[in-house]
Amino acid sequence: PELDKDGKVALKPSDMLTYAIKTEEYVTNRKLKCGDTAFAAGMMFDIMVAVSVESFEEPKGFKDYVGEIYKHGLKTAMVAVELSKTQKSFNFAKYAFAACLIHDLGKLAMDLLYPATATLSYIKFREDLGKKPVSRDARMYLEAKNFGLTHEYYSSIMTFRFELFRSFEKAVLCHHEPYLLKKDSKDLYQLANVIALSSNIASNFRTPKDTNDPVYDAWFTPELKDFKVDRKTLLDVMTKLGREAF
Repeated sequence: PELDKDGKVALKPSDMLTYAIKTEEYVTNRKLKCGDTAFAAGMMFDIMVAVSVESFEEPKGFKDYVGEIYKHGLKTAMVAVELSKTQKSFNFAKYAFAACLIHDLGKLAMDLLYPATATLSYIKFREDLGKKPVSRDARMYLEAKNFGLTHEYYSSIMTFRFELFRSFEKAVLCHHEPYLLKKDSKDLYQLANVIALSSNIASNFRTPKDTNDPVYDAWFTPELKDFKVDRKTLLDVMTKLGREAF
C-alpha cells in the first residue's frame, strides 16, 4: 500500500477485501450465525485475486472466473446451511457455509498454474469440456490424466494452510468422493456428503415440481448413494431458497 500526502496508508479495506466484506454482509443480512467464518472464506477469494495480480500478472478473464466460482460456492453454501439443519448431530454446522463457499478454490489455482500460454492449459481444458459436457466422474478422470492432480487437491491444500479451516480439510478433499471418509470420521463424512449434494444442487439450481421431479437424478449422483436425505426435505429446502438472490 502507498502513503498519501499526509503520510497515512492510502488503502481502504474494501479495495482488498471485496469478497470478504460482500460475504459478511450477505450472511449478516440473512441473520446467519457464521459471520466470522464466512468473512474468512470470502477473504480466500480476495487472496486469490491478489496472488493473480502480484505473481501471475492477472491473466485475462481470471477475475471473471473468480466471480463464477464464487457464485457457485455461494449457492452451494446457502443450500448447505439449510440442508445441515435437517441433519442429526451435525457437528460442522459452524463451518458448513465456509466449507461450501471455498470447495472449488482449487479450480482457480489450476487456472493460474496452467495458463492459456502453457502447453497444458486449464483454461483450454475448461473450454473444451464446455463444448462437450461430460459427467463429473469423467471430468475428474480427465483432470487427473492431464494435470496429475484434480482441483479438489488444490482446494484441500489451501484449506489446510488456512488454520481456521484446517479441521475440515479432508471433507473438501473428498467432496466428490465422500465415501472415502466413511471409515475415517463420521463428522467429516457427513460434511463431505453435504458439500457434494449441495454442490450438485447448486449446479442444477431450481425448485422441484414435486418429489418425482427428474432434477433429483442430477442431484443424487452415485457417490451419494449412502447419504440418506428425504426428497420431501429437499423440496422444502429448495422452496425456501427458490427466490434467493446470488
